[in-house]
Amino acid sequence: MATDTLSLDSIVITAAAAGVVVGIGKVPPGTKHITLHSNFTYGSGGTTAKFYLQSSADGGVTWFDIAALAHTTASLRRMISIDLEVAGALATAADGTLADNTKIDGIGGDRLRLKYTTVGVYAGSSTYKLDLIYR
Repeated sequence: MATDTLSLDSIVITAAAAGVVVGIGKVPPGTKHITLHSNFTYGSGGTTAKFYLQSSADGGVTWFDIAALAHTTASLRRMISIDLEVAGALATAADGTLADNTKIDGIGGDRLRLKYTTVGVYAGSSTYKLDLIYR
């Protein structure tokens, strides 16, 4: 099984952010699973930070959440695997509203992006890094 890896540069979080988008790009053809390695490094300040992995099935016109990771005031690494092959349940295509620390299997378009929102002013040493492994 072929594997592709993509790493986003660390995002430095220094101010409250509302719906900031970071483009990721197209999903490699034949991808059946996407594994996320999420790394939030807490510096100081701030109260909440939410990161949504989003997909689009209409060429980037409409985006919907497929994973949501919530952080507060502690460093935390998380791993999530999204299975694109399973028969997913009916889901509403929502942008930035998926429940904290959840994912949706079986639903995905041909491209991805990261969207995040933070509350409060985090210090310059607060960062977020996302690595994706496509299989």
